[in-house]
Amino acid sequence: ENQQDDRQLVKVFFTVAPHDYNGQDTETLWASVVTDMGLPDAYQLENSPFFYRGVSYQDIIEAKEVDSDGLSFVRILKKGGHSTYQLLVPKHAPRFAEFWQMLEDLGCTYEYGDEGEEFIYSVDVPPETNISRVYAVLERGLRDKVWVFQEAHVGHDLKR
Repeated sequence: ENQQDDRQLVKVFFTVAPHDYNGQDTETLWASVVTDMGLPDAYQLENSPFFYRGVSYQDIIEAKEVDSDGLSFVRILKKGGHSTYQLLVPKHAPRFAEFWQMLEDLGCTYEYGDEGEEFIYSVDVPPETNISRVYAVLERGLRDKVWVFQEAHVGHDLKR
């Protein structure tokens, strides 16, 4: 029997820094209600940001209702241990698949969107993935002109 996912998903609005490359002032992420923390406004992020910097997939955040459109991000309550990198990739990057395979082999996943001349990728790095190895691949892709990237959020414990 297929069990239905009964999590209630809500939209959370994040204010994007004006100097970031997208030209948008807000970004919306999906989140699910968290009921076991004893806090009324706790939500777990269910996807990764394309533009906003400072949160990652599975982070538990506080968000307040601003109007009927949705909720507005207030702060991180608990990190989920994931990290996020944002990539801009030219539409005809011949080596993207080759470079992506290296990241996928390390456990990374992505969401992507169309930004006209290029694709934008939000790359999720799970907590068990070696972040240093991921970063080395990202830098190699930058050197080889496969993509440009920015570090959106590091949720990994770098002191280990």
